[in-house]
Amino acid sequence: MGDALPAGYYIDYLLFVAFGVYGLSEMKKNEFPDFTIRQGVVAAVYPGATAAEMEEQVAKPLENYIFSYKEVKKAKTHSTCKDGMVIIQVQLNDDLNNKDEFWSKFKHGVGQFKSELPQGVLAVQVMDDFGDTSALLVTMESGDKTYRELNTYMDGLTFTFRFDSDKQVSDVSLYVSLSSEIGTVTFNPSNLGILLNGTEINYADMTVTGTTNVVSAFKEYAVSSGLTLNEGENVVQLVIRDNLLIGGERIGGPIIDCIRVQTSANLTWQPYSYNIQ
Repeated sequence: MGDALPAGYYIDYLLFVAFGVYGLSEMKKNEFPDFTIRQGVVAAVYPGATAAEMEEQVAKPLENYIFSYKEVKKAKTHSTCKDGMVIIQVQLNDDLNNKDEFWSKFKHGVGQFKSELPQGVLAVQVMDDFGDTSALLVTMESGDKTYRELNTYMDGLTFTFRFDSDKQVSDVSLYVSLSSEIGTVTFNPSNLGILLNGTEINYADMTVTGTTNVVSAFKEYAVSSGLTLNEGENVVQLVIRDNLLIGGERIGGPIIDCIRVQTSANLTWQPYSYNIQ
């Protein structure tokens, strides 16, 4: 018969088991654990401005204002300028714990600072709510159908813009900013429907100059004037009606940057962060 194990061995063993059971019962088992994201996005829209103008007139003043906050980590904050838009990725200091309080103060400050930017700047939006992230990819392919046959299914693809007006007005001018990567294409109501609150807008031809597989600079086109907005919610829809625009063998449509609504009414809308890249 072998030597008996010392009593200390059994005590250590029982202690390990006890701590394991306790740790298992206290361990957090959240499938989606809480964590702090110290990043945000500031996006400004200035239709008609070139990338160089965006950098000098919008990006630099915005960056100087953003850097006035001690909570911002300058080394990790950077901006991207393109025609008509600037996107600034804001990184906060690692020791900042109450980010919600900061973003609330920051949004208020940016809203006031907008008045110091050029009058053509339509909006400056701050987006920081990235806690719940999802992605959706919509695509279509077929092993036995041609592009022309797939066009039957793709027709009717709609881009919807919703916003609220504080009153009913009939002084509205509507503009749309477009680009193309399928060559030079002319859009008209037969291939690109534009509707305001369900009513078709009869607009003149819009020729978008572009090069195949190369995204051209965005250009703003006047759709119509003297349009009417309802008090409350209004909906602008861009409907793809004919995707076979070049030679009838390739599906494509315009690249839509934004719409601009010019009116005496006060407009509000709900910004979405998932379409900022």
